[in-house]
Amino acid sequence: MSQSQYVTPEELKKTLTLTGTVFADYDIEPAINAASDAINHMCGRRKFDADTSTATIKYYKPSNASVIVINDLIELTELTTDTDGDGDFEDTWEIDRDIFLWPYNALDDGRPFTQIHLNTFKATKGFPSCVPRSAKVEGKFGWPELPSFLNPTTKMLASRLIKRMREAPFGVVTVGLDVGSAIRIGSTDPDIQGMIAPYTREAVI
Repeated sequence: MSQSQYVTPEELKKTLTLTGTVFADYDIEPAINAASDAINHMCGRRKFDADTSTATIKYYKPSNASVIVINDLIELTELTTDTDGDGDFEDTWEIDRDIFLWPYNALDDGRPFTQIHLNTFKATKGFPSCVPRSAKVEGKFGWPELPSFLNPTTKMLASRLIKRMREAPFGVVTVGLDVGSAIRIGSTDPDIQGMIAPYTREAVI
C-alpha cells in the first residue's frame, strides 16, 4: 500500500461525480493507493512526501570518486564512508566543506537533493567507488513539499482505473485496481506521461 495518498477519497468522488453516493466506495481507496504507488514507480521515486525523521539511514555505492547518487533528500545529517569494505564507516565528510548537496538550490525550487558531490578543491581523496555499500547517508528523505502535479495526475489515473474496470464486459475483467494495472495505463497515456515527465528520474536501487 502506498505510504501516501495524493488525493482524498472525497476529491476523487467529486471528480467522478459520485459525491453523496456509496456504491463505489469499495473501489475508491484501492484505486487511489494503486494510482499513488504507480506514479511513484513511473517517476523513479520512493515517494513525494517527507520523512518525519531526520535520522533515516540509507546505504549507497558511489557512482564515481566524486559523486554519490541518492534517494530524494531534504536534509543531510551525516555522510560517512567505508574505505576498505570492512563494515566500519571510518571517514566522516563535513557538509559544505568536503561535500555539497546537488542541485545546489534544490530546496529553493521546492525540490529535493538527488546527489552528493565531492568538493574537489578541498578533498585529498575521493569517495570509495570501488567498494560496494560504502556510503552511509543519514538524514531526512523525501520532498520538501508535494509538487502540484500529484493531485490532478492521481485523480486522472485513479479515475481511469475505476472506469476501465467498471466498463469491462461482464465476466471479463481486463484491468484491476492494482499497481501493475495502474502502471500499464499510466505508461501508455500521453496526458499522464506529459504531467509526470518533469518529475521523472532513474530509480535509485
